[in-house]
Amino acid sequence: LALQVLHGVDPLVAGYMTASLAVCWTLASMATAHLHGRAASAAIVAGQVMCVAGLAALAFGIERVPTYVVPLLNGLVGLGLGCANLHVTAATMMHAKPGEETLTASSIPTIRSLGIAFGAAAAGVIANGAGLTDALRHDDVERAVLAVLGIGVLAPIGALVASIRFVSLLGSAPLNRAQARTAPDSAGATH
Repeated sequence: LALQVLHGVDPLVAGYMTASLAVCWTLASMATAHLHGRAASAAIVAGQVMCVAGLAALAFGIERVPTYVVPLLNGLVGLGLGCANLHVTAATMMHAKPGEETLTASSIPTIRSLGIAFGAAAAGVIANGAGLTDALRHDDVERAVLAVLGIGVLAPIGALVASIRFVSLLGSAPLNRAQARTAPDSAGATH
């Protein structure tokens, strides 16, 4: 909607431009999937930094930036999501309590779906509260986009703070049962 009303982009082209987020998410996931340990932890934090930067730039510049910059900023958000997502999921599964692995695995997509649903509903409420109407006037759309993305940037800021805490906990977390079986004991033997 922002691309169509604020930049005069055709709906099909706007859809392709918005797809840069998904494409970059996939590319970043593939590029960082091999990372482990500190590198994976760094990818989690770096991913959240990219999300904050991309979304903040979109929130406060979508009307002012050239049209071609919008998919680049969407792509930056996608890169951030791709860098962080796999490693957060892997760390969550690695630190599941013994016997709760299935519950942990099944709750990850459930929580993600709830986040998407509540996020979409909140975006609609915020846009309507900012004055978005069926008339789709330029000023109304601009105000609604600024409100939705401006408030929306709080989510990746919160995720950045949480990811820093999460990564610090990963470094001090005790091994789970599966890790303990393969970890060397004090004499160098494995269990």
